[in-house]
Amino acid sequence: MHGVLLRLCLAFWVGLASSTLAEGTGTIPDPAPGSWTLSHLDGRPFTAHATVSLSTSGEIRGRAPCNSFAAKTSAPLPKLDIGPIRSTRATCPDQSAETLFLRSLARMTHAQVVDKALVLTGDDLEMRFHPAP
Repeated sequence: MHGVLLRLCLAFWVGLASSTLAEGTGTIPDPAPGSWTLSHLDGRPFTAHATVSLSTSGEIRGRAPCNSFAAKTSAPLPKLDIGPIRSTRATCPDQSAETLFLRSLARMTHAQVVDKALVLTGDDLEMRFHPAP
């Protein structure tokens, strides 16, 4: 019941009331068109720039502080089961922020929209994203 209510709230919030989630297919509804910008990691401001986008096909894409990345999730919302994260390999002046972001993202197991923020959680860790401008 909780999962159904969450999906209804997501669809209403972004004006996608017509989108549905096929149970057991591994697809996720698009919680918002475009991308989300990471603002907080584990309750602390994340000062580097990183984004994430979720697609209806279960693709997760975005930009870590230095490199683009992509991964797939095989679980329907609100659960996440993120597979291997592929990324470009550009030289990175802020390698610590890059590593922290990608390692944290790989640990996420749950997604929800709370107060117009995309909140990913897993392993006692939280990533809070706001709609990208």
